[in-house]
This record gives sequence, C-alpha cells and structure tokens, in this order.
Amino acid sequence: MRPEASSFQVFSIELAHLLFAAASEVDTVAKCVCQILDPKAKCENIDHYRKIITQAEEEQTYPFVMEERKLKVKPEHRHSISELSVFIPHCNVQLVPWQTWATDTNPDWWHSYNKVKHQRNDYFNQATLYKRVLRKPKCETLISLGVL
Repeated sequence: MRPEASSFQVFSIELAHLLFAAASEVDTVAKCVCQILDPKAKCENIDHYRKIITQAEEEQTYPFVMEERKLKVKPEHRHSISELSVFIPHCNVQLVPWQTWATDTNPDWWHSYNKVKHQRNDYFNQATLYKRVLRKPKCETLISLGVL
C-alpha cells in the first residue's frame, strides 16, 4: 500500500504489525541513545527517554570522545529532536514526529501504538497511516525511528 491520501484511512492487522514493529524499534533505539547519553540514568519508558534526550540537548552534553577530548558541536549543527522534520515528496507532507517533546508530552503516534497494543478491541481503527482527528499521516512512527 502506498502512503497516499486514498489509503490513509485504511486499517488492518498488517498496519497494526507495522505500527508495533516500528514503535518497538523506537523503544529499543531510544533506550540505547539514553544509555549513551547518561549511562547511570533510569531509562525504562518513553517518559524517561524524553527527559534524558531533551536534557542532553539543553545542556549540550554529548559523551562522545574524539581524540581524548569532549566533542564540541558547532551551533549551526545543533538541532533539537523536537524540531527535526522529514518531508515526504510523494504525499507532499512534512512531518515532525517528535514535535510534542517540545511541550514535554509524547507523540500521538505513541499513544495510538499503546492503544492498539493494549486495547485493540476499542482502538484497532487507529492502526492506520492516517490519524483521522488530526488529519496527519500516522507513518510518523516509522519516520521517528529514522530521526532517532
């Protein structure tokens, strides 16, 4: 199925599996990023990931070593995860999958993932490429993985 307007409202078990797989990978990668940023921190869920990653951005603490000195990131190369966007030309859509972290909340796609995962009887219709209420593509789950 192509990510285009005609298929945005389709929901299926295959899309649910895609949502589960992508969100699960986000969970794994975010945990790894957090363990690098703060090895002593408790990183067990997305609320912890949000706190650790946004705090590292604010404090500009990047624990990577280059030639025995701390990595310095030039101001023009500093980006907040909540500001990173991805453009999908085929759909003419620009997505900012982590944008809600700027307001200390988790993304809508993460809430959909948990609803479909834990309350599938009530929320199976959220296993789509398109979030009906917000009128925005739900493929943000996949995009967010690339941003991480």
